[in-house]
Amino acid sequence: MAELALQPQPLTFEDAARLDPDQYAGEIVDGEWVPMTRNTWRHGEVLINIGSILRIYTRSNPTLRVASGDPGTKLRSIPATLRGPDVAIIRAERRPTGRGAEGWLDGAPELAVEVTGETQKSTRLARKALEYLRPARSWSGSSIRTRNW
Repeated sequence: MAELALQPQPLTFEDAARLDPDQYAGEIVDGEWVPMTRNTWRHGEVLINIGSILRIYTRSNPTLRVASGDPGTKLRSIPATLRGPDVAIIRAERRPTGRGAEGWLDGAPELAVEVTGETQKSTRLARKALEYLRPARSWSGSSIRTRNW
Protein backbone atom coordinates (compact mmCIF):
# COMPACT_ATOMS: atom_id res chain seq x y z
CA MET A 1 0.00 0.00 0.00
CA ALA A 2 1.43 3.38 -0.99
CA GLU A 3 1.99 6.06 1.63
CA LEU A 4 0.34 9.41 1.19
CA ALA A 5 2.69 12.37 1.17
CA LEU A 6 1.19 15.10 3.32
CA GLN A 7 1.67 18.61 2.05
CA PRO A 8 2.26 21.34 4.62
CA GLN A 9 -0.84 23.45 5.13
CA PRO A 10 -0.65 27.11 4.10
CA LEU A 11 -0.34 29.50 7.03
CA THR A 12 -3.49 31.48 7.85
CA PHE A 13 -3.95 34.88 9.47
CA GLU A 14 -5.11 33.15 12.64
CA ASP A 15 -1.92 31.01 12.68
CA ALA A 16 0.22 34.13 12.35
CA ALA A 17 -1.72 35.93 15.09
CA ARG A 18 -0.74 33.16 17.53
CA LEU A 19 3.00 33.68 16.90
CA ASP A 20 5.09 35.72 19.33
CA PRO A 21 6.17 38.75 17.25
CA ASP A 22 9.38 39.13 19.27
CA GLN A 23 10.37 35.57 18.41
CA TYR A 24 8.80 35.26 14.95
CA ALA A 25 8.94 38.62 13.20
CA GLY A 26 7.80 38.28 9.61
CA GLU A 27 5.07 38.33 7.01
CA ILE A 28 2.93 35.75 5.20
CA VAL A 29 3.43 35.60 1.43
CA ASP A 30 1.19 33.21 -0.51
CA GLY A 31 0.53 31.19 2.66
CA GLU A 32 4.21 30.84 3.62
CA TRP A 33 5.95 32.49 6.55
CA VAL A 34 8.75 34.87 5.51
CA PRO A 35 10.98 35.82 8.46
CA MET A 36 12.08 39.44 8.75
CA THR A 37 15.26 40.70 10.39
CA ARG A 38 15.54 43.61 12.78
CA ASN A 39 15.91 47.02 11.16
CA THR A 40 19.06 49.10 11.47
CA TRP A 41 19.11 52.29 13.50
CA ARG A 42 19.38 54.33 10.27
CA HIS A 43 16.26 52.58 8.91
CA GLY A 44 14.41 53.52 12.10
CA GLU A 45 15.46 57.16 11.79
CA VAL A 46 14.14 57.32 8.22
CA LEU A 47 10.85 55.75 9.36
CA ILE A 48 10.34 58.17 12.22
CA ASN A 49 11.04 61.14 9.93
CA ILE A 50 8.52 59.95 7.34
CA GLY A 51 6.01 59.02 10.03
CA SER A 52 6.34 62.42 11.71
CA ILE A 53 5.63 64.26 8.47
CA LEU A 54 2.63 62.04 7.73
CA ARG A 55 1.36 62.45 11.32
CA ILE A 56 1.34 66.23 10.87
CA TYR A 57 -0.62 65.75 7.65
CA THR A 58 -3.20 63.40 9.23
CA ARG A 59 -3.73 65.76 12.18
CA SER A 60 -4.95 68.36 9.71
CA ASN A 61 -7.07 65.72 7.94
CA PRO A 62 -9.18 63.96 10.61
CA THR A 63 -10.60 61.48 8.10
CA LEU A 64 -7.15 59.82 7.90
CA ARG A 65 -5.00 57.73 10.27
CA VAL A 66 -1.28 56.96 10.13
CA ALA A 67 0.58 53.96 11.58
CA SER A 68 4.16 52.72 11.49
CA GLY A 69 6.15 49.74 12.69
CA ASP A 70 4.85 47.16 10.21
CA PRO A 71 1.12 47.23 11.02
CA GLY A 72 -0.53 44.02 9.81
CA THR A 73 -2.16 44.43 6.41
CA LYS A 74 -4.17 41.50 4.99
CA LEU A 75 -3.75 41.80 1.24
CA ARG A 76 -5.20 38.44 0.19
CA SER A 77 -6.94 35.65 2.09
CA ILE A 78 -6.44 32.58 -0.16
CA PRO A 79 -3.60 31.95 0.00
CA ALA A 80 -2.98 34.33 2.87
CA THR A 81 -0.75 37.32 2.26
CA LEU A 82 -0.02 39.49 5.30
CA ARG A 83 2.34 42.42 4.86
CA GLY A 84 3.49 45.16 7.19
CA PRO A 85 4.31 48.50 5.56
CA ASP A 86 6.93 50.60 7.29
CA VAL A 87 4.47 53.52 7.42
CA ALA A 88 0.87 53.63 6.15
CA ILE A 89 -2.10 55.97 5.88
CA ILE A 90 -5.70 54.74 5.84
CA ARG A 91 -9.13 56.34 5.93
CA ALA A 92 -10.28 56.61 9.55
CA GLU A 93 -13.36 54.41 9.03
CA ARG A 94 -11.10 51.52 7.92
CA ARG A 95 -9.04 51.52 11.15
CA PRO A 96 -9.16 48.01 12.66
CA THR A 97 -9.93 47.90 16.38
CA GLY A 98 -9.71 44.20 17.19
CA ARG A 99 -6.87 42.06 18.54
CA GLY A 100 -4.74 39.52 16.72
CA ALA A 101 -5.87 38.92 13.14
CA GLU A 102 -8.92 41.13 13.80
CA GLY A 103 -6.56 44.03 14.50
CA TRP A 104 -4.99 43.86 11.05
CA LEU A 105 -6.19 46.00 8.16
CA ASP A 106 -8.34 44.32 5.48
CA GLY A 107 -6.89 45.30 2.11
CA ALA A 108 -4.15 47.68 1.14
CA PRO A 109 -3.71 51.03 2.87
CA GLU A 110 -4.38 54.22 0.95
CA LEU A 111 -0.64 54.97 1.20
CA ALA A 112 2.07 52.42 1.96
CA VAL A 113 5.67 53.46 2.55
CA GLU A 114 8.49 50.92 2.39
CA VAL A 115 12.00 52.05 3.23
CA THR A 116 14.60 50.01 1.39
CA GLY A 117 16.85 48.01 3.69
CA GLU A 118 20.58 47.88 3.02
CA THR A 119 20.44 44.23 1.93
CA GLN A 120 16.90 44.20 0.52
CA LYS A 121 16.67 43.14 -3.10
CA SER A 122 14.84 45.51 -5.42
CA THR A 123 12.84 42.59 -6.88
CA ARG A 124 11.38 41.81 -3.43
CA LEU A 125 10.50 45.46 -2.90
CA ALA A 126 8.86 45.65 -6.35
CA ARG A 127 6.80 42.53 -5.57
CA LYS A 128 5.60 44.12 -2.34
CA ALA A 129 4.65 47.30 -4.17
CA LEU A 130 2.62 45.33 -6.71
CA GLU A 131 0.83 43.47 -3.90
CA TYR A 132 -0.20 46.79 -2.34
CA LEU A 133 -1.48 48.02 -5.71
CA ARG A 134 -3.35 44.82 -6.63
CA PRO A 135 -6.53 45.23 -4.55
CA ALA A 136 -9.01 47.46 -6.34
CA ARG A 137 -10.91 49.89 -4.14
CA SER A 138 -12.98 52.94 -4.82
CA TRP A 139 -12.45 56.18 -3.00
CA SER A 140 -15.23 57.79 -1.04
CA GLY A 141 -15.11 60.86 1.11
CA SER A 142 -11.91 62.89 1.14
CA SER A 143 -8.84 62.02 -0.86
CA ILE A 144 -5.18 62.45 -0.09
CA ARG A 145 -3.82 65.54 -1.80
CA THR A 146 -0.19 65.91 -2.82
CA ARG A 147 1.63 68.43 -0.69
CA ASN A 148 5.23 69.62 -0.92
CA TRP A 149 7.02 69.50 2.42
